[in-house]
Parts: sequence; C-alpha cells; structure tokens
Amino acid sequence: MPDAIGSDQPSELAAQLGALELRDPQRLVATRLRNRDYVLRRLLLATDLTGILLAMLISFTLASDRPDPARTTLILAPTLVVWALLLRSYGLYERQVRRTEGSILDDIAPLFHAVVLGTLATWLFSKLTLGGERLAMTELLVFTVAAIVLISLLRSLAVRIHLRAQGPEEVVLAACGETVERLSRIFSCHPEYGMHLRRVIIPGAEPEQPPGSGPTGDLDRMIEERELDQLMVQPGPGMDVDEVMRLMRLCHRNLIRFSVVPANRQTLNRGAEIDRIEGLGVLVYHPPMLSPSSRLLKRSVDIVVSALALVLFAPLMPIVALAIRLDSRGPILFKQTRVGRYGRHFRLLKLRTMIQDADQMVDGLMAHSLDPDCLSLDRDPRVTRVGRFFRVTSLDEFPQLWNVFVGEMSLVGPRPLPERDDRKIEGWSRHRLDLRPGMTGPWQVMGRNNIPFREMVDIDNDYAAGWSLWGDIQLILRTVPAVISRRGSN
Repeated sequence: MPDAIGSDQPSELAAQLGALELRDPQRLVATRLRNRDYVLRRLLLATDLTGILLAMLISFTLASDRPDPARTTLILAPTLVVWALLLRSYGLYERQVRRTEGSILDDIAPLFHAVVLGTLATWLFSKLTLGGERLAMTELLVFTVAAIVLISLLRSLAVRIHLRAQGPEEVVLAACGETVERLSRIFSCHPEYGMHLRRVIIPGAEPEQPPGSGPTGDLDRMIEERELDQLMVQPGPGMDVDEVMRLMRLCHRNLIRFSVVPANRQTLNRGAEIDRIEGLGVLVYHPPMLSPSSRLLKRSVDIVVSALALVLFAPLMPIVALAIRLDSRGPILFKQTRVGRYGRHFRLLKLRTMIQDADQMVDGLMAHSLDPDCLSLDRDPRVTRVGRFFRVTSLDEFPQLWNVFVGEMSLVGPRPLPERDDRKIEGWSRHRLDLRPGMTGPWQVMGRNNIPFREMVDIDNDYAAGWSLWGDIQLILRTVPAVISRRGSN
C-alpha cells in the first residue's frame, strides 16, 4: 500500500526525486546572479546612494541658509532604504546587466520618475523628522536636478570601473559568413560594449576548418566548464531549432548568457515588439508612422536649434574662412548634390576640407578604398591640413545648419548620400529616404567611416522604422563624445 501523506517513511517516488536532486543540483531558474552581474548591481547601488547623499548636501548648502547642512543630510539618511527599493522597482539595476549597446542616457526617463517620487517621499519624511525645518521648495528643486546629474555621472563611472576590473565578457559565436565578420568588427571597434570575441565556431565544420573554429559539439564542454560568459548562435545549417533550444537550456543552467542572432536581420528591427497570447510568444510589427504632431515637433526642434547655432557660429566664420583661404586655393564652401527625403536632390553645404576638383579623383581612389561600395580611406590624400582638423572635429559640417533651417535636412536622420552612392541602394532599403537626412544619426554615433556601406544602410532603415523624439535627443547627446573620441573620422 502506498505511503500516506505525512508518513515518516519516504515513498519510492520521493526517493527517486531525491536521488535525481543529488545527481543534478542545478536548476533552470537560477537563485543567484552571475559574479560579474552581482558586482555591477551592487556597485551601481553604492554609486546611486552616494549620489543621493551628495545631492542632499549640495541642496542644503546652496539652496538654504541651514547652519549645518551635513547634520540635515544625516537626519534624512534613513530614506536611503526607500531610495534603494524605489530605484530597484524601476529596473535600474536589471537594465544594466541585460543590455549591451545601451548607454546611461537610456536610464534618464526611469531615473527621472524615480527621483521625483523619491523626492516626494523624502519631503514627507522631513515633515516628521525636521519639524519646523522641513524642506523648502527651492531645496527640493536643486536636489532633484543634482540627484539626476550626479547619479547619471556616477553610474557611467561605475560601469567603466566595473569593465576595467572584470574585463570584457568572453563571447563564443556559433555562426558563419557575414555575421562573424560583422560582430567581430563591432566588438573590436566598440570596447565600451565590454565584449571580447574569444572563439568562433562554424556549425557543422571540421575542427581544423577554418582555423580557430570547431564543431558545435565542443560547446557542451566549454559551457559545462564555464569557459565563456555569453554564447551567441545563429540558426542555420548545422544549427537547427532543437540544437539552439538545447544550448540555451544548457547555458541557463550554467549561468551563461545566451543570445540568438536572426538569420534575417530585418525580422528584428527597431519596430518589432514581443507580445504574448496565452503563453505563445509573438513578434508584432506595427507600421512605422511619423504622425503630423511628431513631424511638427521634429521640424520645430530643427528650426529652433539650427537658428540658434547659426547665430552663435556666425562670429567665427571670418576666422574659419581666412584659415581655409590661406591653406589652399578654392572656395570657402564646398557644395555637392545629395539625395534627400523622397529622393529629392539638394545642395549640401560644407566647409571645404579638400583640394580643388577632389570629386574628379574619386574613380582613381576607389582602387584603394576599404569599402568596395563607397570611397573609404584611412588617410585621404585630397584633404588639406586645415581640412584635416575640421574633419576630425566635425567643424566642416556646421554650414549644414542652413540645410537644416530651410528644411532640406534634419539635425538627426539617415546619412545624406551623393548620387553615385545612392544609385547602389535598391528595393526595400530605399525606405531610409522616408525621413530627411541628418547632420548626425546612428551611423555617426556608432562609428562613421568604420561602418561598411551596406551596414550603414541597414542602420538607417532601423532608425527610420523606430523614430522617436527621445531617440533623436539621445543621438544628439551621444554625438558629442563620438566626435571628441574621433571614432571613425578620416
């Protein structure tokens, strides 16, 4: 007779389960974080709370006449517990360990919401603890601004320190062809992503073909021995769906991040969203739309910012013009026909950075181009001495502000291409022209001339499909460090 529930004698089934538990103690649902994620989350928590305390001290010092700002800060220190829970509830610790390309700017919106709520909670706490000295409105405003700025800066510093201390993630890539070349270039050009391509495995290939690759069966040993931090796979020949799912479960059981690169990149563009219908995952693609209000808002920003920048830049034009004229013969401005929105042509303006008749030398220089689809040189012999400085600092693009002001371009958008390059883009890829070309854009932030022509087209299409005003603001802010670092300039 089977054992009754609550019996002291274990049943045969319970014994089998117990034996199974001893043989394989790991679980699919992890109860602990990966070591590098554990360290980063706690480092971010420490910097967040430090930023809040410093913001309090700054507020009580600058925005009030309190005799002892440090004492007031110490009295409000118990609110740090609430702050930690609030920041945690907004996902500000999960987001950093779950993404690769994202920057601190991606956290601004949830951080702003969290700080506003936290400031309200701190004000309520001050009414109970400070009595007649409770916080004034000016103190709260200064604290809110200081907290957002300090937390953002300290978070950026924490991520850099963590990457330097832990080193980049060791990535094993199971794919072939263009995907290997593209990811290898991305990881080498963007050390800030914190990913190092340790090994490439060609699914279905022999161990010695090609060098550095191996059969997919070798992945099991590497995963079990935790020789990698992330496995990236691309379904295809030698890597069917069953094998992908098996590797995913094996990675999860060993606390290894698992990523899938789709065989068709366009199936996961920026406009894709994951929905669920009774547990069934569905990719939903909403038609890309720039509503009348969005178009008006984008155009208004273009007009206001370009007008202000033109006024500020005008006093420098005589100096710039003199430098160009003394350095080489030719006009101050360079004008070239580019292809704009809906395929319309316009005359793009730039400060001249090359010798005269530089356009006529393009065909002869294509033999030395790093990209077969467009002219890309590490050191262009046509560039003048002054022009080289303008190019690495992007100062040569300031006259394009006039193109923006008159509506031929936008501050942010797809890259404006010459006619000879635009003719190489066909079919679906021409939807990049649904938006006005931009002075800056994702191509500028991600690497400029380091990005091959075909990849640049894909990036522009992805931008057009998922446009948002906040996305434009982020790209503008990210352009500044990209220009300072001179990434991809020639």
